[in-house]
Amino acid sequence: MTIIYLYRSLAAFGGVERIFIDKANYLAEHYGYHVYIITWEQGGHSIVYPLSPKVTHVDWGILFYRQYQYGLFKRMFMQWKMEKEFFKNSVTSYIQLKPT
Repeated sequence: MTIIYLYRSLAAFGGVERIFIDKANYLAEHYGYHVYIITWEQGGHSIVYPLSPKVTHVDWGILFYRQYQYGLFKRMFMQWKMEKEFFKNSVTSYIQLKPT
């Protein structure tokens, strides 16, 4: 079985991040599931909790917060461009990770 978690970033010491990583580690270690954690704003930050080597982490590198450095019209264009890339990545990743 393949399980895919989508989350913004695993760079903060928080409850949601801890639960994602604990569940992913448990399911991969004890049940042998193929677990993927996909983030889009991880950037160069490290994952704050230990991640099992049996869990695959993928970062798309779409930094939505960067759109706010621009004026209104360019910000709207950048948001559209980032959302397009986000949805393209989500479909592509789903097809690549989908078990046969």
